[in-house]
Amino acid sequence: MKRVAIVGSGVIGLSCAHFLCKRDVEVTVLDAAAPGAGASEGNAGWVTPSLAGPVASPGVVGESLRWMLKSDSPLYIKPTLDIRRIRWLIRLLRNCNEPAYRAGLLATARLGERTFELFDELEEDGVDFEHHRSGMLFAFLDADRRAHVLEDLEMVRSFGYSPETLGGSDLRHVEPSLTSDIKSGILLEQERQVRPETLVTGLTKWLLGTDTDIRVASPVTGVVRSGGRVAGVVTPDGEIEADEFIVAAGAHSGGVARLFGVTVPMEAGKGYSLHFEPPPVDVRHALYLYEARVGVTAFDRALRLAGTMEFSGLNSHLAPKRLGALNAAAERYLRDWPEGTEGRPWTGMRPMTPDGLPVIGRGAENVTIASGHAMLGVTLAPVTGHLVAELITTGKTPPVLEPFTPTRFS
Repeated sequence: MKRVAIVGSGVIGLSCAHFLCKRDVEVTVLDAAAPGAGASEGNAGWVTPSLAGPVASPGVVGESLRWMLKSDSPLYIKPTLDIRRIRWLIRLLRNCNEPAYRAGLLATARLGERTFELFDELEEDGVDFEHHRSGMLFAFLDADRRAHVLEDLEMVRSFGYSPETLGGSDLRHVEPSLTSDIKSGILLEQERQVRPETLVTGLTKWLLGTDTDIRVASPVTGVVRSGGRVAGVVTPDGEIEADEFIVAAGAHSGGVARLFGVTVPMEAGKGYSLHFEPPPVDVRHALYLYEARVGVTAFDRALRLAGTMEFSGLNSHLAPKRLGALNAAAERYLRDWPEGTEGRPWTGMRPMTPDGLPVIGRGAENVTIASGHAMLGVTLAPVTGHLVAELITTGKTPPVLEPFTPTRFS
């Protein structure tokens, strides 16, 4: 039986473990913390394969210049003298062009084509998690801002996405929670949501039921080589031997990959959320408050605001101004939002590459990288797990993964 060691127990690592177990592979999952303790725990939980556009987009440069000096803006880049981070930002800016953006959007949309099917398969397999099929609605204060979104959605229409443009009374009939300030909306009825912490818990319980070895507080500190291949990893529990290794360590994947001799330029894109239980207002759909870049997700007897992109290195510091920006957006976009209401704050590190695309594929002979999913970690987790399992068990890279190869950074 083939043995695989996975470094990282977020939704990506756990999904890889799930689909490998279904192929009768012996799996060990290693993490410095508990399952889902990184970006998987408190995010918006959107399953939105239509939102395939990379962060590195033509408009990012202008927005960065407008926002970078405002600590409560949707995008914040903390000034730094760190040469590595400066080089990463320069590479990001170089990728902010129309051809690269279009190619990345189409490649990511193609990657996510089986997303809904594979979430359904998880449920059929007995993975228990909170799952909603309520669609997603873009909400615009300025109707002119929707043109860019519609252009992106038009590019992915061939993948089965049919946006519906709404305005005026039609918009508020579909989503009564919106204020009269909202001038326009775009409805995507097929999009879904999961409560991400329940997905992590569900996958963990399922894996433990298969006797998968999940080791917490077990960071990988080194690798052992034999004959040019990686033969094992060093942890506080001792050496773990395996035939194949997967790096799925989220925003820490760049540093972990270096231990395996693989170069993956990765930065942490910090996101924030506020969790309200019970919900302060009733919301029918997942909402994207567009100008504020804030997501709203209604869970069972709960509601979550999530958003912002902060480049300030790997840290868990909660910035009050950025949390306040989430609340301020809710007050402007959502009818009867109680002023001064307080939610449970959270922050997590999204794994970000300079071209905005995931890194999925062989980085070395028996080392596979599965990281860099930015804001699409939950969306692409089952697809990534399924394809990585296929790669490892067949020895062949699925063609859909070619744009995401780690070797593009060599």
